[in-house]
Amino acid sequence: MEDAKSREMAVYVSLDLAYISDGLIKDIRQRVHKACPTISVRKIILSATHTHTSLVFDGEFYKHPGGDIMSTEECQQLIAEKATDAIVEAWNERKVRRIGRAFSHAVVGHNRYAVYAGGTGQMYGSTNKDDYAHIGGYEDHSLGMVFTWNSNGPLAGVMLSIPCPSQVDENIEQFSADYWHEIRVELRARLGSQLQVLSLCSAAGDQTPHFLLYGREEAEMRTRRGISERQEIALRVADAVERALSCTLPMEVGETPLCHSVQAMKLTALKVTRDQCLWAEKAVEYWRTTSVDESSWFPVNLKRVIQNWKNKVVSPPFPVEIHVVKIGDLVIASNPFELFLDYGLQIKTRSPAAQTLLVQLAGGRGMYLPSQRALGAGGYGANPVVSSVGPEGGHELVEATLKTIKKMFRS
Repeated sequence: MEDAKSREMAVYVSLDLAYISDGLIKDIRQRVHKACPTISVRKIILSATHTHTSLVFDGEFYKHPGGDIMSTEECQQLIAEKATDAIVEAWNERKVRRIGRAFSHAVVGHNRYAVYAGGTGQMYGSTNKDDYAHIGGYEDHSLGMVFTWNSNGPLAGVMLSIPCPSQVDENIEQFSADYWHEIRVELRARLGSQLQVLSLCSAAGDQTPHFLLYGREEAEMRTRRGISERQEIALRVADAVERALSCTLPMEVGETPLCHSVQAMKLTALKVTRDQCLWAEKAVEYWRTTSVDESSWFPVNLKRVIQNWKNKVVSPPFPVEIHVVKIGDLVIASNPFELFLDYGLQIKTRSPAAQTLLVQLAGGRGMYLPSQRALGAGGYGANPVVSSVGPEGGHELVEATLKTIKKMFRS
C-alpha cells in the first residue's frame, strides 16, 4: 500500500508459519533493501497465521533428525527468498485500487482453557470432570475485512482478520496452511479464481479452533454433512464474507489517506513468582519420568524459570516493534505476541477508529502475553516458561497502541 501524495507506505506479508523470528525479519528486510531500495524496509510487516505444520526455521525447538532433510538455516533461506520475491513483485506491479472496510461474525475460535473448582486452569482441559467450573474467558467471533477492487470494477482481494490461530491439525506430517487453505479455496470458488486473500491472525492468545464444549455434537453434524472441521470453518467464514461484501461499497477517492507509524519500545518483563517456580519444579520432575530429552526447549525453559526465581534474576524489559496503519477511518495495529483476548478487546473498544483490525504474531517472536486472570488460573501459555511479558507489559502495549491511534486521528 502506498499514499501517492505523502509517499507513505505499508507492506503486509502473511506467512503460513507458526511465528515470525527476529532473524527472519532481519533476513527478509536486508534482501528487500538490496533488491528494491525504494521500499522502506521498516514499513514491512511480517505476520504468521500460526499453522503448526509448516517449515521449521528455528533450531531452538527441534533437533535435526539427520538424513536428507532441510536444516533450519535452509528453511529460513527458502522462506526469506520467497517472501522477498513476493514483496518486490507486489511493489513493482502495484496498482491503484479502491478499498472498502467491512465487519461480520463467524464461529471459528473458542477459549481454550478449562477452569476447575479450585481456580486452576488447564489448556484443553477436560470439561467432563466433576470439578469443572467454567471456561477461562471470552470468545471473539468477529471478522475484520478490507476489500479491494480493480479500477474497472471487479473485486481484486480481501484482507481478512480472524481471532483464531490456524491449528485445527497440529500434528500431521505434511506442510499445511490449515484452515486458511480451505478458506482461500472457498472464497476463490465464490468470488473469483484470481482473488487475493491476505490472511491475518487477530488477537487470539487464548483461542483455539478446538472444542472444549459441544465437540461431540459438532463432529456428528460434520459427519452428516460429509465435511471436515477445516471445511466447516471455511464455509462459515465465506458465508460471512459474502454477506459483508453484499452491502459494502468502495470508499470515495480522497477518503483513504494512508498513515503508518512504526514504534520501537520495551515492555516490562513478566516477573517469576514462588508459585510459578514450584509449578516448574513439579513439571521438571514429570519430564524426568518421560522419554523426552531434557535438553529440549520446554524442560530447558522450565529450569530457567527455577533458576531465575532462586537467583532472584529480574529479566530486562522486552523489546518490541509496534505498527499502526491508518487508512481513512480504518486502523490496523500489530504486535509480536500470542496476545490474550482481553488486551485485544481493550484496544478495539477504546479505539476512536470506525473499525480496528488487530494482527498478532507480527514483527517478532513475543510468545504468549497472558491476562491477569489467566495467570491466576495458570496452565500452559500463562506462565513464564512461554511468556516473556505479563499483565504489566500488556497494559503498556495497550496504552502505547491506543496513544498512537488517537494521535493519528487528531492529526
